Amino acid sequence: MRAFVTGATGFIGSHLVRRLLYEGWETAVLIRHDSNLWRIKDIVSKMRLIYGDLKEIEKVKLEIQGFNPSVVFHLGWSGVKNRDFNNPEQIQNLVGTLTLLKILKNSDCQVFVGLGSQAEYGVYNEPIEEDFCPKPVTLYGLTKLCTGMLVKKLCELYGIRFVWLRLFGVYGPADNPSSLISYVILSLLNREKPALTKGEQKWDYLYVDDVVEAIYRVAVFEKVQGVFNLGSGKVHQIKSIVEQIRDLINPSVGLGLGEIPYDFNQTMYLQAKVDKLKKEINWYPKISLEEGLKRTVDWYQEHKQIYQTFQGGVPLFQRSSK
Repeated sequence: MRAFVTGATGFIGSHLVRRLLYEGWETAVLIRHDSNLWRIKDIVSKMRLIYGDLKEIEKVKLEIQGFNPSVVFHLGWSGVKNRDFNNPEQIQNLVGTLTLLKILKNSDCQVFVGLGSQAEYGVYNEPIEEDFCPKPVTLYGLTKLCTGMLVKKLCELYGIRFVWLRLFGVYGPADNPSSLISYVILSLLNREKPALTKGEQKWDYLYVDDVVEAIYRVAVFEKVQGVFNLGSGKVHQIKSIVEQIRDLINPSVGLGLGEIPYDFNQTMYLQAKVDKLKKEINWYPKISLEEGLKRTVDWYQEHKQIYQTFQGGVPLFQRSSK
């Protein structure tokens, strides 16, 4: 099998390409010229690198067609930080994705797996099922929703099997430092008190290995198609999560719960119904929150030097003086 992956240098994408290589897939990845390869630097030589940007993906049309992927995993997306959620440039992600589909039109691509978001649903105070009416409250969520709908139609026209996974909360090793769980871990490892809200929110979190397992399975299960929620199916109070992290690192350290007010549009409840996905691919989350947090903390304790210096939110390795 030949896989083309966007977003391979990101948190989830880096875990996915490792799984693909382990399974023996020939893998090509879309890499921006300014991308930091720290997450995949040890496996770069095992993949074909196609240097380009989703916003200008037409420029690498011939390289993608020359590789002729049988499966496309589209995880790449610009503007995934909260401050960018209502940036009009979100729309460039939609345009780039549709251009990618046009490039694949006359290829041997059989499957398109896209990573959507719970943000497509908007706010619900109950477990969310796939048939709930989408009510996105950010441009990010609306762009994800429109992208998924348009790609679905194009895949129907081009004879490509379409899968769209609406991801809820995810965590694990090598996550972005701005994510809640990473921020709390790094703060405590640096003997700093993390500044937090009261932590009354109840959110659904899924360990990254379980995320990758689901992404891989929807690609190889030949009859699977459509939109699926991807989450643990359970909720945990944020206060409880950060307390578990604190207890794994240093039970005597204080937490800054209540130091930050809730946003005016704060999501207080977020839970996925994942029965549809479980039925279709015989999948279920294997890593409990307790085990996942322990694995994540252990990884950060061993690799915290990676995050000691940041530039534009991207962790940089410490450089020697030589």
